[in-house]
Amino acid sequence: MLSIVGRATGPAGRVVLGVALAVVSIQVRAQPAPSDRRPAWELFLHAQRPATEFRAIAARDATVFVAATDRSTLEPREASHTGLRVWALDSDGRRRSETELTDLSADESNTRTIRDIAALAGGEALVLADFVAGRPSLVRIDAKGSQVSTRRVMPDNRTVTLMRMVPMPGGRHLLIGHESLDAIAVLVDATGAALWDRVYDRGRMDYFVDGVATADGGAVLVGNSGTYDAMRNGDSRVWVGAYDASGIAGRELSFAGRYGRVASLADGGVAIVYDRSATLARDVHVKRLSADLHEVWDVAIDVPGKGIGDFRIVAGAGGSVIVAGGSGGLAQLVYLDGAGRAESSWMATAGPRAIDVGPYGLVLDGDGDVVLAGSHVQAQSRTNVQYHVRVRRLGGRAVQRGL
Repeated sequence: MLSIVGRATGPAGRVVLGVALAVVSIQVRAQPAPSDRRPAWELFLHAQRPATEFRAIAARDATVFVAATDRSTLEPREASHTGLRVWALDSDGRRRSETELTDLSADESNTRTIRDIAALAGGEALVLADFVAGRPSLVRIDAKGSQVSTRRVMPDNRTVTLMRMVPMPGGRHLLIGHESLDAIAVLVDATGAALWDRVYDRGRMDYFVDGVATADGGAVLVGNSGTYDAMRNGDSRVWVGAYDASGIAGRELSFAGRYGRVASLADGGVAIVYDRSATLARDVHVKRLSADLHEVWDVAIDVPGKGIGDFRIVAGAGGSVIVAGGSGGLAQLVYLDGAGRAESSWMATAGPRAIDVGPYGLVLDGDGDVVLAGSHVQAQSRTNVQYHVRVRRLGGRAVQRGL
């Protein structure tokens, strides 16, 4: 069961309420039940190894890029091989290319992972990866799937964890994450060369988790600051800040919560999905902010069950947003209109002895349809368990209509 309850405060303090309840058999605004929807296509990606786990997704024009980490065993510490892999798919789910990233200067490491991927013009992609922990690299893949360049982001005397790439004008990217206990942002040019980096110390465990570019050449960045543990339990606050083209902080808003993913809206505002809970009992909210980072509305998405995975968000038409996450081993989508009202929802199905596993990735492809990705665990038997990457395309407009 997925229920959405919202309290939205609009201009002049006007309160807008939006309430909807989605169960397998319930109708949404007299439309067919959510369970009646079917993906346009779905596929399972794997590298002929027991563990192929989803890491990142990006889309541009008619190409969707899906990145994964594959290992020779389900247990990372026991793996004899850890590979980094990228697939390019067309709008019908057909594979255009498959690339296993290599870095001859690095030893094989069980800590290898892909952090993020960005879709570039002409069917190319840029991958943010760690071949060695704390030593992020940028890898460029051409339209044929060839790895054409690899560049270390930071000098060897600095240990930095970069989690996300924020596309910026002129082919640049803002790389965000943390250095020790401080948030960090690094601006790189189209070749991957660092132009500047800035460290932001809020006095706690601080790091950036997501961001979007703004029309003035700056960015809105979302960070976490707190005293949480490795499982993200404990006190935490989300901050949303406006930063200019040089990384100088301007206006910001802070509120209790963790994670925090952001989508840019057509009116210059942003929407944030975050978790207010300090434990495994999630309390997921979506908050809409104006262009000057004032709260417009906040709605709660009631997700049954416990979990540690964050949710993802993309902007639809007319100020609407689509949120992706998971509950009880099933991936789900929730559509909210421009006022924060729950319009429809979709929940995946899974076969016997199979579950979906977060984190999830969510993008809109060139036609405005939703592409959802995540890991999928299939237990053929007690001794035969495999991780695959599950990718599904659902019509974005169909989700909005409740079809």
